[in-house]
Amino acid sequence: MRPLLLATLLLLAAPMARAQAPVTSERASFRVTQFATGLERPWGGAFLPDGRLLVTERPGRLRLIGRDGRVSPPLRGVPTVEAEGQGGLLDLALAPDFATTREVYLCYAALVRDGGQTGAATRLARARLAPEADALEAVTPLLDATPPQARGRNHFGCRIAFGRDGALFLSTGDRFVTKLRAQRLDDLAGKILRVSRNGAALADNPFAGRPGVRPEIFSYGHRNPQGLAFSPWTGSLWEAGIRRPRRRRGEPDPPGRQLRLAGGDAWRGL
Repeated sequence: MRPLLLATLLLLAAPMARAQAPVTSERASFRVTQFATGLERPWGGAFLPDGRLLVTERPGRLRLIGRDGRVSPPLRGVPTVEAEGQGGLLDLALAPDFATTREVYLCYAALVRDGGQTGAATRLARARLAPEADALEAVTPLLDATPPQARGRNHFGCRIAFGRDGALFLSTGDRFVTKLRAQRLDDLAGKILRVSRNGAALADNPFAGRPGVRPEIFSYGHRNPQGLAFSPWTGSLWEAGIRRPRRRRGEPDPPGRQLRLAGGDAWRGL
């Protein structure tokens, strides 16, 4: 959902950019416009209030793209990331009150040591965009999707979305090697997490207060959730993930709060 939305907004932001001939599908025609070039594996993006676009590059760089498509040099202060396999600097999102706080939330693969284990994990961090928009300041790690995993650098998930109540939702992948991590409720892999803006679990989360269960968990049984967005009409949270054919489907439950998953080995849950 988000890549399609991003592409649409880029087209609207650059009406004077050179467009190619229309591309026609079974249902509609599209006009593809080249807006910015020179990026290496762009992964996540967020528009600033002035229309400029912050974009992550998975190798570990953050760029600012002007309304005219010009790409800035890499911003300073970006945290070190584990740019291996599918890992690296992944998603970013502006705080709901960015206009006053200039807070930016980042999600990336990081090397983590926890409980005597060292390996890679999905990390959520907060930073402040410098007034000149040329650097990140006060970068603060908030949450690691532990336990870390020494082997394998796939399935980090790593999408961020803010709910209407200000809660932050973060997707994490199952990390591929041990798929049943998605089912373990003492493990943050293969989940959608719901936390406050300082990374703490919220008291009204579905599993809050249950012994042996991580309170950050909002839903579980996810393989590699790569799309996370709220419906502007209903407020329901929608997730789209990489899946095997006929193995899994996802839909919001009637109250529109959780994501219900059905079918497929380790990728089933609520």
